[in-house]
Amino acid sequence: MSLIDRLADISTDPFGVENRIPLEYFYAHLFELSEGIMTKQDIINSFNLDATEQSELDWLIDRYN
Repeated sequence: MSLIDRLADISTDPFGVENRIPLEYFYAHLFELSEGIMTKQDIINSFNLDATEQSELDWLIDRYN
């Protein structure tokens, strides 16, 4: 599943919400990353991101900066 799908709450499993990432929490993590409070690895660990989602996170961080 892609990072954007998890943020948008697009799931192939109608009963599974365990992969959903609340947008407000994700934004707060990005803010703390920009303030130097968190690292990218902290975000990866917090949301249990796989390799594809990590590359999307890199792209998103580049756009955020």
